[in-house]
Amino acid sequence: MRRLSWAVPLAALVVLGAAWAMAQTAPSTAPPPFIARFHGMAPHRLLCENREALLAGGLAFLRTKLEITGAEEQAWQRFSAAARHSAAALAEPCATLAQQHQPMTLPDRLALVEKMAAAHLQVLQSLQPALADLYSALTPEQRQRLDALPFGSR
Repeated sequence: MRRLSWAVPLAALVVLGAAWAMAQTAPSTAPPPFIARFHGMAPHRLLCENREALLAGGLAFLRTKLEITGAEEQAWQRFSAAARHSAAALAEPCATLAQQHQPMTLPDRLALVEKMAAAHLQVLQSLQPALADLYSALTPEQRQRLDALPFGSR
């Protein structure tokens, strides 16, 4: 009986080991179709195609997360307006990306990534004063919630 009590877990272990070994097949080298159509520019295309919705969603999320009150409303409105205005910096690189209908060469992709990085830097630089004003208007609890969000490096 004692041998039988070890046989069941041992058999289960063998079956699990075999299933794991069979699952370790080589991954397909072809990217998924939705990624392949972007030709290496997926994050930028997704951002460009959805930037207004992403901005609106991000602002709504942030306003809800911070529980903006009447005392912070003016600072929030300035920050929100600055965010909407700064997003215009992405218009030119996004238009360039939208015109690409064929696979881009590596030098073309790198040039576009450089344009996008420059636009993102411009967005960050234009947001900093408005964010500083908003941050100073927040309560310590709201600041703590804002500081806990996964933006930037930590």
